[in-house]
Amino acid sequence: MVAQAADYLLKKLPDGTEGAAIFTAKAQPLQKSAFAFVRLSEPLYADQLLEASLPIRFFVFIMTPTYVHDVHESALNLGRTFGVLLTDEVYKSVAYRAKEVHDLCHGVDELLSSSLVIPPGKWGPLQALEPPDRVDNQNQRRALASKLANEHADDKHHSPVTSGLIRTGRLFGGLIADIKRKKPHFKSDFTDALKWRNINQTIATSLFLYLALLTNIVTFGALMSNQLQGQMISVLFIMQAFESVLNIAVEAPLTANPEKLLDSPCTCEWSGNSESNIAYIYGQQNFTKSCLMKNGTLTGDQCRFKPDIFLFSLLLFFGTFLLIVLLKAIKTSRFFSTTVREMISNFSSVIAIVLLTVVAHTVGLDLPTLDVPTELKPTYPERDWVVQPIGKIPLWVCAATIIPAMLFSILIFMDQQITAVIVNRKDNKLKKGFGYHLDLLVLSVTIMVCATLGIPFFVAATVLSISHVHSLRRESTVAAPGERPTFLGTNEQRVTGLVAALLIGATVFLAPIIRLIPTAVLFGVFLHMGYASLQGQQLIDRLLLLLMPVKYQPDYPFLRLVRLRRVHLFTFIQLACLAILLIVKNVQSIALLFPLMLLVITIVRKLLELIFTTKELCALDDEVPTWRQLNSRSSKVTPNADPVEFGTFHYEDKIVN
Repeated sequence: MVAQAADYLLKKLPDGTEGAAIFTAKAQPLQKSAFAFVRLSEPLYADQLLEASLPIRFFVFIMTPTYVHDVHESALNLGRTFGVLLTDEVYKSVAYRAKEVHDLCHGVDELLSSSLVIPPGKWGPLQALEPPDRVDNQNQRRALASKLANEHADDKHHSPVTSGLIRTGRLFGGLIADIKRKKPHFKSDFTDALKWRNINQTIATSLFLYLALLTNIVTFGALMSNQLQGQMISVLFIMQAFESVLNIAVEAPLTANPEKLLDSPCTCEWSGNSESNIAYIYGQQNFTKSCLMKNGTLTGDQCRFKPDIFLFSLLLFFGTFLLIVLLKAIKTSRFFSTTVREMISNFSSVIAIVLLTVVAHTVGLDLPTLDVPTELKPTYPERDWVVQPIGKIPLWVCAATIIPAMLFSILIFMDQQITAVIVNRKDNKLKKGFGYHLDLLVLSVTIMVCATLGIPFFVAATVLSISHVHSLRRESTVAAPGERPTFLGTNEQRVTGLVAALLIGATVFLAPIIRLIPTAVLFGVFLHMGYASLQGQQLIDRLLLLLMPVKYQPDYPFLRLVRLRRVHLFTFIQLACLAILLIVKNVQSIALLFPLMLLVITIVRKLLELIFTTKELCALDDEVPTWRQLNSRSSKVTPNADPVEFGTFHYEDKIVN
């Protein structure tokens, strides 16, 4: 029973949890009590010392003389007190970073000053405590630990964390730094996904990515029979690029707008009929029936339009979205065990697709499905696999394409980097560093290969990458009643993207099965991807603030630093920029200027420094680095520097007495 309880406890503890062993004893030679607090430079595994098999970082020794009986009881209470202290988030950081004894004492004083003390005898066990009028902000409690870290931290271990975008002063310095950051984590990118606690999440995410990528290919067109080549390029990107959670796909800005489904009118084609018969057919109310009676042939998408199919497709579309939302919510519900809830939440998209597909085929309507090819060949049978560089095109046309190519390069760069920046947000708690230079290098190679084969270019898909990150989130599996699970980080690995790309390549063999899935069901998955990617976005939160009275507004951190009017002003400026981008993108006569408008938006962001203070911009958006910061040499930055957050640190001292 004890072993089972210990195993259950280990499953609930987050990765990297360390233990503390507290000893109290009576010693006959002692004349007075003795106390020692020991912190090891490396954690120690000691069997049977703790209830669960955890590495031990701290030892607390409390020894009392044998001739005094009351002192030993006080020693037990002191040991319990230290156990409580080491469970506090702030004091735990103090214990890790303390250099002197007085640092531990200051940590105790800080904890007591922020604690709520209840006088004994006035509160019974059945009495409910009213919430206090004021609760100290957790960030304020961290001030002491942060101060200790700043005073005692070694510059070698606490160098500034960089994203790799600071000038190194060496040829290909940024690329080399990215490779150095990638090398230590390349093996773990595969092994982490195959760990037992992550295997369900890996399988579910791989299937989700596969269906999302397949739908993306069909939706944006231009691939159809070439989709397999494009996804093999995706395999190359996953294996070589740095960002293990980025996904590349055909993005809407990079493809021509596909023709609408019903833009092609219904016409009647026949031969040998007089003009009177033609007029008769077009004059009939039942055009389709009259055309067939006159031995005509119906052509056009509108001939197959049926209102009942459209309505049922709409029901499948929203039904898929709502079912995924409900299945995701089961993870925090009271039903089933923890393992079952996690499995249902991880496979929510797959479950919704299977159930709604069964419903669609049970009804029996002829719904549109994915048009998946059954063989691998170029779109045009007369075309070779390799596109001729010039062919019949005049040389002056090749020279003239330099200008649109430059605009296209700007668009690719912005789309790729914006997606990478969103994925690398601190909120996602990525631990394996950044690789902007390496990503662009691999992407450039894939674009050259795509151009040679005559298939669409691929770039980081924003919505798909965000959905991928959300599906790989790790949360604590244990919490007090009513407490929400704690976000632990993201399971950074390459297996899910690699498996999804290989499944895309195998789609040619799975075509009979894939064709059973209605397109409306997969569009419902797309809707949920967009919905999930908007969750937690500050722009959405600020838009909702426009509709809320002040007394009902959530306690967002930026509202504590920026006045509400200034927040609304920043939101309106963002909306204006977004509206301009949409207008430029959708007006065909000026759509070519869309890449330039992205550069204009960056200039607008720089001009906002004339309207808002630095403090306000840091609260509402990330601070834009100055040219001096970007041009600074990387001698102060180690190439292996990983993202560091509060609570991660290094130390060299071995024992603090």
